[in-house]
Order: sequence, then structure tokens, then C-alpha cells
Amino acid sequence: MPLMFIYGGSDLRIRVQKSMEKIQNHLTGPGSNCTVLYFGPNGHALYRDDLSDLIARWITDGGMP
Repeated sequence: MPLMFIYGGSDLRIRVQKSMEKIQNHLTGPGSNCTVLYFGPNGHALYRDDLSDLIARWITDGGMP
């Protein structure tokens, strides 16, 4: 099953680096279908004009990174 994780680098509600490390250690590697997006200046709300388009394209492409 494809997975997508989206993070804002300025998120004050979660520990972004720790969460991303866990994903890299457990969910990525050969044969993985895991996509991680990191938007450095964004906070928890992840407001971006193109975010809906990015997610829609990811779904349309079958969840491929």
C-alpha cells in the first residue's frame, strides 16, 4: 500500500526530525512505496497553493514517489 507523509519544517506540534528518522529506519528501502514530502518553511497547517495538486498527482501516479 502506498504511503505519503507530509511535513512542515516549522511544525511546532510534532517532532519532525524524529518522525522522519523513524520513517526512514522502518518504512523506506528496496521495494518500499513510501513518499515523504518535507516543506521546510511550512508549519503544521502546511498551507501551500500547490499541495492539493501534488497529492492528486501522487494518487493519479499510483502512489509512486
